Amino acid sequence: YADMGGDVVPSNQIRVDVTTGPVPTAPLNFSGTVNGSLVNLTWSPPANAGVAPVQTYVIEAGSQPGLSDIANFLTGTPTPGYAAVVPNGNYYVRVRASCASGLGPPTPDVRIIVGPPPPGAPTLSGGATGPGGVVLTWTAAPAPGAPVTGYQLHAGSGPGLSNIAVLPLQQLGYAAADVPPGTYYVRVVGLSSQGPGEPSNELVVVIP
Repeated sequence: YADMGGDVVPSNQIRVDVTTGPVPTAPLNFSGTVNGSLVNLTWSPPANAGVAPVQTYVIEAGSQPGLSDIANFLTGTPTPGYAAVVPNGNYYVRVRASCASGLGPPTPDVRIIVGPPPPGAPTLSGGATGPGGVVLTWTAAPAPGAPVTGYQLHAGSGPGLSNIAVLPLQQLGYAAADVPPGTYYVRVVGLSSQGPGEPSNELVVVIP
């Protein structure tokens, strides 16, 4: 509109969000196979592809679940599937579908291991030695597997949890004399360039 002097004055601004339709749901039946250095990823179109036609897919790969720090790219085609020669490594991979309305949610991660597998499961033994005391020992991670670069000791408040401690270690044992009283569920994992290996058996350690 014009003010009293004849100048044009703009109105206040408002935000208008426009959507053109639904985005795709997650692709279905996502899986991956490895043959030497060749990785073959397969999946099916999203369940709602009829109302949200897929234009392309997005492949994400990370060094840990949910990350995209290794790869994030478009396949450039609405046809499901992708294959590539990939360097040795440990990858967490997922795929999304994209249409004119936007990008859909990801599939669950699939772990892809190219090259030697991560270390096998050590055998954990030991337990409490008295008030505040604990001594744990474990065997070296068995072959076959990538060379071990260290270990992690996981302790949780319940089976399979690591919510109390994750300790990096180089030796095949751990001892402490100042652990607070409580019940701990403990496992050890071998580490390597291919990522963490299989966890050991779990011990229940009760510190009086």
